[in-house]
Amino acid sequence: AIQSTFGGIEDAFVTKLNAAGTALIYSTYLGGSGVEEGHGIAVDAAGSAHVTGWTSTPGSGFPGTTGSSIQSTNGGGNDAFVTKLNATGTALVYSTYLGGSGIDLGYGITVDAAGSAYVTGWTSTPGSGFPGTAGSSIQSTYSGGGGSDAFVTKLNAAGTALGYSTYLGGSGGNDVGQGIAVDAAGNAYVTGWTFTPGSGFPGTAGSIIQSTYGGSGSATGFGGSGGDAFVAKITTNLPFAAFRANAEIDLRHRPHHDEFQARHRHHEDEFEGHHRPHHDKFEDEFEMTAIFTLGPNNNGIAPLTEAVTVQVGAFSTTIPAGSFKQKKGRFTFEGVIHGVKLEAVLRSLMLGNDYEFKVEGKGANLTVTSNPVTVGLTIGDDSGSKTIRAKLE
Repeated sequence: AIQSTFGGIEDAFVTKLNAAGTALIYSTYLGGSGVEEGHGIAVDAAGSAHVTGWTSTPGSGFPGTTGSSIQSTNGGGNDAFVTKLNATGTALVYSTYLGGSGIDLGYGITVDAAGSAYVTGWTSTPGSGFPGTAGSSIQSTYSGGGGSDAFVTKLNAAGTALGYSTYLGGSGGNDVGQGIAVDAAGNAYVTGWTFTPGSGFPGTAGSIIQSTYGGSGSATGFGGSGGDAFVAKITTNLPFAAFRANAEIDLRHRPHHDEFQARHRHHEDEFEGHHRPHHDKFEDEFEMTAIFTLGPNNNGIAPLTEAVTVQVGAFSTTIPAGSFKQKKGRFTFEGVIHGVKLEAVLRSLMLGNDYEFKVEGKGANLTVTSNPVTVGLTIGDDSGSKTIRAKLE
């Protein structure tokens, strides 16, 4: 058991119910001598639960934090916590405080295919005092706003190190992260609310959706009205030092083409006694070749263990990590993903860090594609894209 008895003033709890809702698989308190609240939970592919919230328990009193290589003791007042339970709820995989000298609360959490946890919430810790923020290329220091900055932090699957950590806020008021999601390429999507005026919230200047604050109010404490929601995408991708590409696109899926088939093949469907399923499938095809160069500080690519995302115009698909096979110095993939048949080959050009990637897709929906088109390639945390004129047929 993890914690069978109440720990203090208020405890968080974690409970798993069976699929029918008729019995508990496990249930546990999660707290020390102070006040604890659980605010977010996510479950990975192995069934392990990842939990975040906040705790005021001092020292290493929060369950499992003793010996944490991230943060083993409370940083001051209320700290966020991140805790991973095993699939049966019988033990903690890891548990850590996450906070500095101010108030730090965890609100949202998600987990990627590799088991890394991504957490968001808010912090009032000044300077670069929030764990891992020193040196962040997004925002390394507290904005000094009216009450709080949002934060976004990535922890590795073992809970032994931070992948990255950053403040996310402006100087005009409260900024709070409340929800977070992650895609197959490791990009984090964060939402919450802000009182930062103008274009002071990070990354909003030049936004084609809404570049300036639209709220009518301001907040210098933790109240107020009239704030704006925010949506931010955080990527850790390393850009290719060079990227060039070409593409050929065969646009076969057209409404008049389908209508013609429906009119002239009706008797065939009746004869065969069933409706031909290919009428409802997309028939567009594409071929893309990309040649890219890894940068001088790049740590390399690992096609056998990293996800690969391909973009051709409005079409994008991800080949999951572990899908490529190595064959005579090449990495190859053949398979069907979401109804699209893909064949891909990645090979080194034996010129330093130069590589060639070729992919063919059949059954994609490319009906809205027109020149110029943007093509892109992401391999793990490395990526590149280019707007080109494709050969359209």
